[in-house]
Amino acid sequence: LKKPQVKVSRLTAQLFNFSDIIETLNQLPKKEVDEPTPIPPIFIKSFTVTDGQVLVKDLSRGKEKSLEVPAINLSISHFHTKINKDKNNQYDFRILTEHNAGLHWQGQVNISPLSSQGTLKINGAKIKNIYDAFADELPFTIVSGDIGLDLNYTTSFDKKLSFQVNDGQFTLDQFNVEYKDKSPLIQLNAFKISDLSYDLNSQNFHLTL
Repeated sequence: LKKPQVKVSRLTAQLFNFSDIIETLNQLPKKEVDEPTPIPPIFIKSFTVTDGQVLVKDLSRGKEKSLEVPAINLSISHFHTKINKDKNNQYDFRILTEHNAGLHWQGQVNISPLSSQGTLKINGAKIKNIYDAFADELPFTIVSGDIGLDLNYTTSFDKKLSFQVNDGQFTLDQFNVEYKDKSPLIQLNAFKISDLSYDLNSQNFHLTL
């Protein structure tokens, strides 16, 4: 797929530009299923999305607010639902926002049993862009702040959920918060957490400041 576009608009608190589609689907007759249907065999040799775009608009609060993700790239190769211990079922997912924040998710996934392992990287994520959506409700102003995240993960679900994070690193740069009258509240040039690890089963959490 080359340059696909998705446009989402929130018209009111409970109405979106696709709400009529959901309403139509809910009105379709439902079939009764006696037993759960197993996942059918699936094989995808190669699937890519290049320069995808997502535009989200919120028109429900009087003042229009929008978020644009102009560069989404996804690559899946040799994906199948059979158990296989080799290097199949590889995926590579990349997003670049309008403010040059990036997300890169790369690794391996298996459907039966459900499991995944890989790496997740986020760089230059702007806290201000998240804050803007709630600016009217908060008593302070986030002026700036860049978030970075880099970690390796392993997860699986076979009767019990297993999830581990290793070699994690979190950074927060140029974090500045002000009161509504513009007086400074928080000023932080750089903050870093390294050697972050977590194990869901043992409930162990480790980090180095």
